[in-house]
Amino acid sequence: MRISILILTMLGVLFNTVSEAARPVSEQRDLKEILQTVIDAEQLSSYYHADVLPDRIPLRLIKNAWVDEDLQLIQFGRPVVILPGTDTSAPYLNISRVRINGDSATVSFEYPPEGLVGTATLSRQQDVWVLDAMVVHER
Repeated sequence: MRISILILTMLGVLFNTVSEAARPVSEQRDLKEILQTVIDAEQLSSYYHADVLPDRIPLRLIKNAWVDEDLQLIQFGRPVVILPGTDTSAPYLNISRVRINGDSATVSFEYPPEGLVGTATLSRQQDVWVLDAMVVHER
């Protein structure tokens, strides 16, 4: 009887550990897809001017609650560089807020080299995050 309880307890711990580990991986994948969609958006990429300003390559993002080194995003055919929050000497994009609610997401961002602030709304359609709208303002 004690062995059965011990086995059931161990299985419960194992199941909870696997369930908890799977959720962050899924959330991390969603976040990566959402942010990749945002940085690829035509409305934003037209402000990068990477073709005439080589210091804008690679794209740099500021590390924060939504952006960390594990994202592995790509822009201009190169990995996106994640900068510590204090390193703002090079041109960078700051993802200031991400809200994911089921199959919809909202991303707020700023691109200081061009004086931009913006918001993107996305929806998950057949397991793919799609940009629904992006509003960009110059300050």
